[in-house]
Amino acid sequence: MLEELKKRSLRIKSKIEENAGELARQMNFSMVDLFTLLFYHELRHDPRDPGWIGRDRLIISNLSAIPSLLAILCEFTYMDWKEFKDLIMKLPRIFANPNLAVINYPGVELITESPYTGMIMANGHALAARKSRLEYRVYHITTDKRTARLQDVLLSGSHFKLNNITSIVPHIDLQKRAATVHFWFSMGWQIEEVRTEEMPSLYDGFNRLSNSREKPQVILG
Repeated sequence: MLEELKKRSLRIKSKIEENAGELARQMNFSMVDLFTLLFYHELRHDPRDPGWIGRDRLIISNLSAIPSLLAILCEFTYMDWKEFKDLIMKLPRIFANPNLAVINYPGVELITESPYTGMIMANGHALAARKSRLEYRVYHITTDKRTARLQDVLLSGSHFKLNNITSIVPHIDLQKRAATVHFWFSMGWQIEEVRTEEMPSLYDGFNRLSNSREKPQVILG
């Protein structure tokens, strides 16, 4: 499975070069491996039915994930590559005005600049799954921003034992890693450390988490 994921990621990177041209070198596509693993290995989803009630929920509160996200959505025909190129050209304007990032992309529940807002949404979906007895999971790609408001939401997830949430914090600054690990540990979350830019590390990290899900989890990259 790992070798197949590597091949798929390389194919997507090649398509990015083919369809985005020079923009592919100007934009940050560093999360292609992460999204390849998510959409091919972790997420339950159906491009033929984006609103399928049993789908896993994906929430983005890390705007730098958008270029890689758009590429994987094209790979799964949630959108086409022409639309991808048009959106890539608009990204500098979106990054300059983050409110524009809250766009209804198929296959994604929410894109927001705020980790706090994203985490509230993640908790809400996780609680809704429990209440409705559905088995979907919630994946939340966020940034390494630690605030008092975010702390309250994370403690709430731990308190309610929302073990159907996996947060992902990619590309943590090496000098901040120890503080980040301590923060999430003190929130009562299950921690798995990986190297976001290496598919084998991502693959092993997600597999380790899947074997023990007693509380909300976070992948620290």
